[in-house]
Amino acid sequence: MTDPERHDFSNIRNKVYDREELQGVLFGSAGPPPYPLLQRIDKQAMTLEKFL
Repeated sequence: MTDPERHDFSNIRNKVYDREELQGVLFGSAGPPPYPLLQRIDKQAMTLEKFL
């Protein structure tokens, strides 16, 4: 699986995908997703003030 728009011609075996990102395709008609959705965190926004 290549992505010519991004000039990525690597083999799919060299790529890593999160199962949570693919579960819509893998389990689309199975009802609710079996895995909880990933929560992305902006590391630049993580400051000490948010925890105080």
